[in-house]
Amino acid sequence: MTVVQTNSGPVRGARENGLAVFKGIPYAAPPVGDLRWMPPQPPEPWTETRDALEFGNIAPQEKSPLIPPALLIDQPESEDCLYLNVYTPGTDGG
Repeated sequence: MTVVQTNSGPVRGARENGLAVFKGIPYAAPPVGDLRWMPPQPPEPWTETRDALEFGNIAPQEKSPLIPPALLIDQPESEDCLYLNVYTPGTDGG
């Protein structure tokens, strides 16, 4: 496991195929309620190390009947979907 400090708080990722991988890191506050249709706002900071081992939610999607089910992404959908994934060869800041 690899822990790095972000502007919002520490995140814990994993090593995969020689890369440090961090999944589901929030880059903005959830765009729901009063924040819907507004410019992105910074995420709420955290102090405890946050696991970044799973992908975040994806934006709600209309399911086309033309796409075979095997090609659909099986990931939770939510308007709370402003997450990013980082794949990097190193975490030493160099």
